[in-house]
Amino acid sequence: MPKMTVDDFAVSACHNKLNVDIAAALKKVADVRHVGLEKVKLVRTAEKETVLLEA
Repeated sequence: MPKMTVDDFAVSACHNKLNVDIAAALKKVADVRHVGLEKVKLVRTAEKETVLLEA
């Protein structure tokens, strides 16, 4: 799996690119039929947390 920023992760999760990457990695280990994210919830980013700590 490549390292991603929060923005890259959000785009990948929305466009099913993340599902394809996970399925490709899993096929090397085991037989899988379907891989999919059901729900992704971003609570807070590190940048927002830094801003909150400085305030």
